[in-house]
Amino acid sequence: CLDSTREAGRLTNPRSDMESKGKEMADMLIQRGWIERCHWLDESRCLVPSASKDLQYLVVLPEYTCDCVAASSGGLCKHLHIALEAAHQRGHDMRNLQDNIAEAVMMHGNVSVTNTTVFVQSTLSNSQCHRFCDYD
Repeated sequence: CLDSTREAGRLTNPRSDMESKGKEMADMLIQRGWIERCHWLDESRCLVPSASKDLQYLVVLPEYTCDCVAASSGGLCKHLHIALEAAHQRGHDMRNLQDNIAEAVMMHGNVSVTNTTVFVQSTLSNSQCHRFCDYD
């Protein structure tokens, strides 16, 4: 029943729509040379220039985060899509980077756990995020 509702256009996924639009915009910018305009801070982080403003956005690849407004509403923004493609072209292994970060977080004790929440202090973006878990 959900399939027919989706096919009729009555069931939408705003996050998926935003990601799809972000991917399309990223592909257009990549064709215009945006990958070459990325500034790498290290193998995990890069600055991706804005297409409309004179500024750059910090993308932290292993965390799949960007500090632009669009990314704050969830999903992958165009800057993250561009950075992921740039990293791929540079031969960066995201899984390996994520594993290294997870190991460093666990070794340095940057994690605290309550009954329903896991708090992780980021080692890359200097922010704290939390994840709600169901331990039942």
